[in-house]
Amino acid sequence: MQSLLAIGGHDYNKIGEKIEFTVSQREDSFLPILSKEKHVAKTDYVYRDDKGILAWLDIRDSDLYKFDDDTKDAIFIIQGNANTSVEMRLEALKRIQSDLKECMPDMKFETLVINQSEKLI
Repeated sequence: MQSLLAIGGHDYNKIGEKIEFTVSQREDSFLPILSKEKHVAKTDYVYRDDKGILAWLDIRDSDLYKFDDDTKDAIFIIQGNANTSVEMRLEALKRIQSDLKECMPDMKFETLVINQSEKLI
């Protein structure tokens, strides 16, 4: 753990059309990787698509979107806060890219920076 940032990796092909970063605004449930179903309060921060919650409180990723042997495309979501710069988050992403290139030299990598007011499609 080098960055102290919230970093989530997900199988891109399991995700619906849009990802929303939001306060849940409703009681919900969430299935974390290697855990039991968790309750999600209306005030909990999540990011989700139209099928479910990808990550809860920036610390738990969903079992439904995890990498597996069939994963071909991945998305890494690196979240910061008022004390973390975009450059700091991009540097963390470059370390991920470098590590993945070592075992997958033909990998293609695209970087998008999403601002608070934008929606990721």
